[in-house]
Order: sequence, then structure tokens, then C-alpha cells
Amino acid sequence: MCGIAGMVSLIGQRFVDVRILERMAAQLVHRGPDDLSLCVGEDFGFIFRRLNIVGIQNGRQPLTNEDRSVTAVVNGEFFRHQSVRLLLESRGHQFRTNSDSEILVHLWEEQKEAAFANLRGQFALALHDAKAKLLVLARDRVGICPLYYCQAGDWLLFASEIKALLAAGMIERQVDLAGLDQVFTFFCMPGARTAFEGIRSVMPGKYIQVNLAGGTNAPSGAQMREKEYWDFEFPDASDAAETYDESEAIDGLSAVFSRAVEERFAAEVPVACLLSGGVDSALIAQAQSGNGNPPRHVFTAQIIGKRFDESTRASEMAARLNAPQHIVRFSPESVASFLPSIIHAADAPVADLTAGCHLALCREISRHGFKVVISGEGADEAFGGYSWFKAHQLFHASKWIHGSTRWAMRNVYQNVFRRSPRGEFDRIEAMLGGMHAQNYLYMMTSRVRWLLVRPEILDAIGSETAYDQLQLNTENMKRWHPFNRSLYFTYKTHLSGLLLSQRGDRTAMASSVEVRYPFLDEDVIEFCSDLPVHWKLRGLFRDKYLLRKLAARVLPAEIAMRRKAMFVADFGNSLLGGNHSFVDQLLSIESLNKTGYFDVGSVHKMVARLRRGYYPPLIRSVVELSLSAVVATQLWSHQYFGGDLCELPSWTPSEAQRVEPA
Repeated sequence: MCGIAGMVSLIGQRFVDVRILERMAAQLVHRGPDDLSLCVGEDFGFIFRRLNIVGIQNGRQPLTNEDRSVTAVVNGEFFRHQSVRLLLESRGHQFRTNSDSEILVHLWEEQKEAAFANLRGQFALALHDAKAKLLVLARDRVGICPLYYCQAGDWLLFASEIKALLAAGMIERQVDLAGLDQVFTFFCMPGARTAFEGIRSVMPGKYIQVNLAGGTNAPSGAQMREKEYWDFEFPDASDAAETYDESEAIDGLSAVFSRAVEERFAAEVPVACLLSGGVDSALIAQAQSGNGNPPRHVFTAQIIGKRFDESTRASEMAARLNAPQHIVRFSPESVASFLPSIIHAADAPVADLTAGCHLALCREISRHGFKVVISGEGADEAFGGYSWFKAHQLFHASKWIHGSTRWAMRNVYQNVFRRSPRGEFDRIEAMLGGMHAQNYLYMMTSRVRWLLVRPEILDAIGSETAYDQLQLNTENMKRWHPFNRSLYFTYKTHLSGLLLSQRGDRTAMASSVEVRYPFLDEDVIEFCSDLPVHWKLRGLFRDKYLLRKLAARVLPAEIAMRRKAMFVADFGNSLLGGNHSFVDQLLSIESLNKTGYFDVGSVHKMVARLRRGYYPPLIRSVVELSLSAVVATQLWSHQYFGGDLCELPSWTPSEAQRVEPA
């Protein structure tokens, strides 16, 4: 991956100030420390910060087609680009580089918007078509690579990270309360809104098309519209017939998975693996151990403590593969020390402290000279590996259990948290096409916000909830099996908003490391989506059924059938149990009153009760996550809006290294 940014005039030809592009580029050094290049046209300017992985010798961007009417910058990788290149060359197109990204400008020249169907991989891109007078901003199908944009007067700005937009000096920093509200429902920000007013995220599987030719109803002379080119699809609930037997299904999964692994290990630099104690990463590491390939270096995070420590299992797998293993160790108390770095990397409040483990792990990966690492993320979304899928299956085991569970949740929603609007539970359930597996947790946490957030802030947010911002295809969801609806919802929230963003791209690219995901290959996703539900979750507790059957062909049974263990940090011990003075400072009466987001009495009461063990386990988990979100929001506000809430440093654009374009 790399870093991209730029600016485009919305009112036709005008001078582009290169100094603005330089300020934006200075904020993306960590995404592309190997090179900086830029181009300036009649009405636009693009910059590109490069991390050399593919096309090292001559793969500089921005890229153009033969007559230079199409210009593009790409962050990420296009897999299977060789076959597309051969096809385009057979049609007379001339390539100037060995970069995988160059297929974009030639595909666009031939196919325009239909080109997205032939772009396979993980990417965020910006493309300027001078003849058609178009700007296009797009992201990959599942949201691996980030891309943000905003309008600054008669200019449109875009960048891989929000801090680059802020560094342009053309917009005023303001809080988007509705965007911030996502953190108190999903513990991340999977919607298009960000925590900054006016700054939006391009959504996965979508692109923003800006018609620079304008129109009579167009603001600033340009028309902007969002379009979707891909979304997850599942069979209708009525189409549950088997199409082939189990052995054939395992063969089919093996074929698409093996190809995905092979493609993601392709690079002109050494590639390492993330290795936990679970079956997902073990299967990836095993897939690359044959065919004469040398053992890959593997990296493992260890949170010390019996509940969270999977390092012994990971070491057993590393020894089986004769792979050099690097273990990065954490205590529960030390995890919170990474929170300032996490929030600086993400430009947003990050409630999941486990992101700090991933950040430190990627620092170690970079220290050992690796730029690419392979991750097993995506398997739990494809096969229902998380505990909430099993709980949901249990709740749906009988109409009585399902009805009782729904009644209990609705009662909590409407009676325990009395400040929440009447009918809100039913409205959200209807909007989502029914209850989903993780929604039992999200419903509880989003209600805690009614206790923690000040009434005037809730009034300012209004009736738009975090759910309203997700842009879900609810009409299709209603046709699907409830289990597949839950998979879809997890892909759209937990995966894209947290695992691929705050615990993925942002923490990895802070150390100039690209993460690749075989289980998020388009063919793997589509194959798994089409599988009958009982080949994903068998009964109530046998998760990842078909994946484990595949693993059993190549791995010992104790690895293939090993129970899922979520990689999480102990929020209470990490934030409140460690000696972190900044936490107490951020939660002080003075600091809470300065930001004005939270009810001081409710926050302090909840902290006191948590410290003395007042809450039962399930409620404790919800409270820990909610208080983590409070601390993270306070720290984010400190970093980006004044720096007067604690003793930690704040962020200003002038702190970034100034660089000269090559």
C-alpha cells in the first residue's frame, strides 16, 4: 500500500498551489517512505507517497494512459493484473511501467465505470479523466484501503488519511457529533461520516463520481454522486438445496483459497505471516510451506495472562513449519500505553485497545525488514466464527427462545434506559430487516450512550442513529437466511470499521507495513457466501465447519478443530488498572467539562462501580467498552482540538516532516 492525496477544481481550470500538495504529502510519509512524486494538470493536482512492493524499478505514480488524458493514483494492489495487462496489450495499449496499478488507466480508457468489475484486490484510487471531465474516487469491495474526501470552497480534496486533509489548511476543524456517535454503538466508524464535520469516507464497494463539467443544479459548477459497483450477495433463504457433496465443496474451497494465498504472497520484497493460535492463520502459513518455498517468518502477539495467551499454540505451529517466529509480548496494563499512537494513526477515537497490540506487532515486522504481512482476517466473517453467531443460532433454535430474548432486549431498551425514545428498538430492528447476531451487543452499548452522553449532545445529534449511516441493502437482507444477514452485518460493521481500519490499515501503515487478506479475496467471499448455512455453522457450536474440514486435510486435528479464541485486551485492567496518568486527566471533571460530550456524574459513577467489581460479567464488558470509548473520544479531542486535556502532546500540521517532491 501507499499514500495518495490531491485536489481538484470544481469550477474549471485554475492554478494548483503545489505547496498545499506538499503539506498533504508530509502527513503521509509513513504510508510511502520510499518515494514522493506529484503531477499537476489544468484543474487538478495529485501526489503519491510510495511503498515499494511491486514494480520497484519503474512503478512510480501518478500514472497516465498513452495520450495522458487519464491520470490516476492508486493505493494498494491489483491482483491478477498480469492477465489484464496481456489483454490490454493485445488491444494495442502501451504500458510504461511494471506496476500492477497501470492497468487502471487503460481499463478506464476502454471501459469507463465497467472497469471496476476487472479490478480485483485491495485498493483506493483517484482518477481524473480530462476528456470526459470526470474525477472518480473509489475503494475496494470490502474496505481494506482507506480514502477520505471533503469540499473546501470550490476545491475537492481527497487523501488516504484525514490528517492530510487537515494539513492542507483549507478547511476548519469541527466535530461531527453524528459521526462520532458511531463509536458508542459499533466501537468503530463503519459509516461514511467521520468524526470531523464535512469529511467523508468513500464506502467499500462504491465510488464517488464528480462531473467537473457541472450542470444547472450543481454546486460550484460540479455534480457529485455516489455509485455502487459491488456488494455482498447471499442466496435467498428458500434456495437451500445442495448442489454438490461435501468432498466437492472442500475441493472448491481449496481451489479458490489456494489461489488467493498464492496471489497475496506475490511481491518483489519478502513477505511474512501473522500467526495466532487459531486455524485461520495456521492454514495460510501451511499453504505456503510446500512447493519448495522456504519457511516464512511469522509474527505472534502475546497478551500475558491465561485468558488471552495463544502464543504456545502459535509456537507449536511455527515449529511444525520450521518457521522463524517473533513474539511480541504485552501485559494487560501495558496495552493502554499505545492508545495515543493508535488515535494519531486512525484520526478517530479507537475504543478497541487491542489495536495497540497490532500497532506494536507491525512495528516489529517493519524492524525486521518486512513490508508485507499476510493476515487471516475475514475467515470468521465468511464462516461465522465469532461467539455472537453461536448465540444468535441458539436464540433462533426455537420460537420461544427467540421471542423471549427479543422481549428481554426490548424491555432493557425501553425501560432500563428511560431517556431513549419510545419505539426506537422496533424502528432499528425493522430498518435492519430483523435482529442480527451482534446486534444484541450493539443494542446494549448504544443504550449506555444515553447514560454517558449529555442530553444536549444527544439533542444535537437528533434522530439519526449510527445504524442510519451504514447504507445497508435491507431489501436484499430480508430475503436471506438470518445467519447470512448476520454475516453481512458483521462484514459491514466489525470487519470494515474496526478490523480492516483501526486494527488493520491504520496501525500497520503507521509502520509502513502492508497487510494482505486471502480470506477477503473476491472469489473466496463469493464461494463462501453461496454455501448452505450448515456448512458454515453446524448445529449450535461447530463453527467454520467446511474450513475446518479443509484444514483437517493438511493440519493435525488438534489445530484444525481448535476452538475459536478472540484476540482481545482486558479493557478494565488496561485503562483503569495501569499507571496511566493521562487516563485520570482525561476523565477529570475539568477535562470532561471542556469537551462537553459526557455527563460527568454518570462517567465517574460508572468508573467507580467498575473498579470495585460492581457489574456482572456481561454488563461489565459493555461498561468497559463504553468507558474505553469515552477515554478514546477525550484523547482524540485533546490531540486534534486544543491539546489542553492532558499532558500528552497534541497534533498540529507543522509537526510533520517537510519533504521536497522528486
